[in-house]
Amino acid sequence: MSAPAAPERALSPKRQRFCEEYVIDLCGRRAGLRAGYSPKTADAIAYELLQLPAVQAEIARLVKERSERTRITADRVLEELAVIAFSDIRDYGARENGQMYLTPGARSDAARAVSSVKRKRVTTRTVQNGLTVMETVSTVEFKLWEKVSALRALMPHLGLATERTESRDLTLEELIAAAEEGDEHGVAK
Repeated sequence: MSAPAAPERALSPKRQRFCEEYVIDLCGRRAGLRAGYSPKTADAIAYELLQLPAVQAEIARLVKERSERTRITADRVLEELAVIAFSDIRDYGARENGQMYLTPGARSDAARAVSSVKRKRVTTRTVQNGLTVMETVSTVEFKLWEKVSALRALMPHLGLATERTESRDLTLEELIAAAEEGDEHGVAK
């Protein structure tokens, strides 16, 4: 029995490169530029390529392959983004020794939203009634990962925002009609 024939390559090397670049950040324009398409046509080319079934299939294959290789699933990434996006500074406290803790009612995974913890001890020396008094004060500063970025990253996965890659020429009448219906981004007033 002979080995199965290798599948025929449906994509040109440049289209293959576009697919490989697209799975990096899911941005058609940037993928087009990195694949070697002209800055003037990258948006339009990206839109056209993303409509092709062969390109869609290759992107799906690359995403699946990467997910299996890294054991990183879309669900896992979205869960991590959700922890950051919905973090609440009220979920954190600090003990007198400067140790961070989660407050009652905080999610058990809330600590993953913390980007840094800074502890500072300041000792002051004062003289009172001829006696030297030493006082040490500890402070703790928490920083959470940036919520707005996490929310923006989640939005396309929930259908709340999509990348616009198509462009078209509008007549003056079409621009006026669009302006009456919504703002320059097509958002209803």
